[in-house]
Amino acid sequence: MAVGSPLGKLFGTSPIKPLQHHMQLAGRAAELLCHLVEAALDGNQARMDALALELEAAAREAQTVATELRRHLPRGLFLAMPRPDLLHLLSAQQQLVDGARRTARSLLFRPLAVPGTARKSMDSLLKRSEALAGLVLEVIESTDELLETGFAGAEARRVERQLDSLRRRVQQSDRQADKLREMLLRSEGESAPLDSAFNYQLVDALDALAAIYSEIGERLRLLLAH
Repeated sequence: MAVGSPLGKLFGTSPIKPLQHHMQLAGRAAELLCHLVEAALDGNQARMDALALELEAAAREAQTVATELRRHLPRGLFLAMPRPDLLHLLSAQQQLVDGARRTARSLLFRPLAVPGTARKSMDSLLKRSEALAGLVLEVIESTDELLETGFAGAEARRVERQLDSLRRRVQQSDRQADKLREMLLRSEGESAPLDSAFNYQLVDALDALAAIYSEIGERLRLLLAH
């Protein structure tokens, strides 16, 4: 890594900075996926292609940051957060990037045909997914303040509340995904069998992203305990 590179400057400040930058990219990838699904629902191929390019660029940059962080993360005892915990958190964030990337690619190769009766429920699931990405990013960006306060005090309590909110919202997203599956089941007669299968796969993919948000939240909770 070049000394004068942006990544070099990040590492020169703190290993937390590139971790935050990586989560920004992961959150951006997840957000772009939601917009891409919306474009697919509308049959807007031009917008889908543009969003896919943006998502791919964010995913490539995230992979670069993750690789550099793993390569250069200090091994000394001076780290405020345990090195294995930081690496596990980074791995969970990268899973979010990879999941968004895989799902986006699948959408480019097959038209999305969600029955009209299930469209509103799908829109609700997408909004919940976007909100989860934003909340996780808020918590990650609070780690600087936590370091300054020694993971204690009012700032730590505020982050704990955010993590509790994240857990509740993941549960709500899970229930919304189940509701959408039920609606897809009831409306299977309106769709071709392959379309129905693809719709279920999409719901599963969005549900899997919610599980990753939950994993990131629990990793952050472990960091708070140190």
